[in-house]
Amino acid sequence: MSSKEFRILPDSRLLFICPSCKKRTVYNVLNIQRNTYKCQRCGFSTRTMFNRRPVALKTKQGKEIQVRLREISPRGAIFQLLNNKDSQFIKIGGEVRLLCKWNPNLVPRSKYLVQSNDENWIVVKKF
Repeated sequence: MSSKEFRILPDSRLLFICPSCKKRTVYNVLNIQRNTYKCQRCGFSTRTMFNRRPVALKTKQGKEIQVRLREISPRGAIFQLLNNKDSQFIKIGGEVRLLCKWNPNLVPRSKYLVQSNDENWIVVKKF
């Protein structure tokens, strides 16, 4: 199985291009819940990695923390901190909001509850 990095389009969609047969398929980012895609035409499996620009987590205290969005689903999201020292500002059970200045429509404007803060990975769940 091969791995490939895919771009997230500005309108919150993933453009999947099969490395084998070049078939193009578009997926809505909020519906993506897997890391492996199988081409509908040729059956070639590809492990995906998302190429995303940093977004910010805004804590209830007003602190903005730069993170890289790794996975998103209708139920929650997983982030990687860009600066490990920022993990001290994110508490389990705390409330955060997502800010995406380069594309405000990429992430929903709702509150998230911090489920896990493990080293430089943050897992949040939608309220």
